[in-house]
Amino acid sequence: MKLSETLDPNQVRTAPFERDEPAKEWRSARRDGLLPLSVLDFYESTNFLSASRLAGFDTEPKRVVTVYINRVFGSLKECVEEADEQRRDLRNHIDRTYNPLRTQRNHEGEEIAARKARGAFRLFLIDTFGAFDAVAELVALVLPGEIKSLHVGRGMFTKQIHDWAAKPLLSPQLIVSPGRPHLEKLHEYIRQQVVENSVGAAWFDLLRLYRNKVTHLGHQTWPGVGLQGNDDNIYFFLPRSWPFIAERHFQLGPSDSKPTQTLREHLNESLVHVDITELVDQTYHRAVALIDGCVRVLLDTYRVLGIRQVDELALELSEHVTAFTSFEPVG
Repeated sequence: MKLSETLDPNQVRTAPFERDEPAKEWRSARRDGLLPLSVLDFYESTNFLSASRLAGFDTEPKRVVTVYINRVFGSLKECVEEADEQRRDLRNHIDRTYNPLRTQRNHEGEEIAARKARGAFRLFLIDTFGAFDAVAELVALVLPGEIKSLHVGRGMFTKQIHDWAAKPLLSPQLIVSPGRPHLEKLHEYIRQQVVENSVGAAWFDLLRLYRNKVTHLGHQTWPGVGLQGNDDNIYFFLPRSWPFIAERHFQLGPSDSKPTQTLREHLNESLVHVDITELVDQTYHRAVALIDGCVRVLLDTYRVLGIRQVDELALELSEHVTAFTSFEPVG
């Protein structure tokens, strides 16, 4: 079907977003208990993302910013929900992968399960960082201009937020913005979680490495090492480095020299110490907690300052139009 073959619309209606009750998908999100409480509180504090509680709707810049805030919150909600779906799918697929102790084997089914498990892990990482990037967009919207490298519509948590928090916060100039105290709280919170905390910093660094590689290079770049547990089940562990090529340490042929380390020592040094299902579960809960803390600061900011610099925000959200319209006819 081509655009030119569709029927002409005879009516287009639009109206400000004014709500007196939560939308159906947000009611189910509260019921399921997956979203951080601060996100739900933000949703309710804005009269369920009504235009009058955001940037307004009576001018083009206000409409642009109001609509975009609605989309960012929708994206944040769906990324958190989908990350939960992917972690559950991962566990289900892992349970159906290779296990030499099974009396009945389904080799084709095991291969399919392994492929789907890798796919679930990849999508889990994408959804998790999608939620992080939605938080970056909210920072740009609620604290406009406070982080110089952060621009609304192009927010990346790993670059503009995490890397900003990793450095000391510069002292304010002569004129202190009203958002400065809230910026300091956000900076301090993120530093505590993923910069100064040794476990949190190492976790975030590993997670970012995983996301970058599985997104750009696909599933096969991360080999899982299957090991038998003391309950006879097979558990899969991920490496802590990239590229992880275990073959580089192989000794071929006779050797008079003793190995520099035992296999157990090598595994302890090379692998994450929890299996992939536990890693994903703990990552999900830690990521939700990190998002909750960031949005809580932004909610406090919104309650004091509202949505400011609307014209500037709308200008940053200028459209990027590509030249593509359709494929050329074949033959």
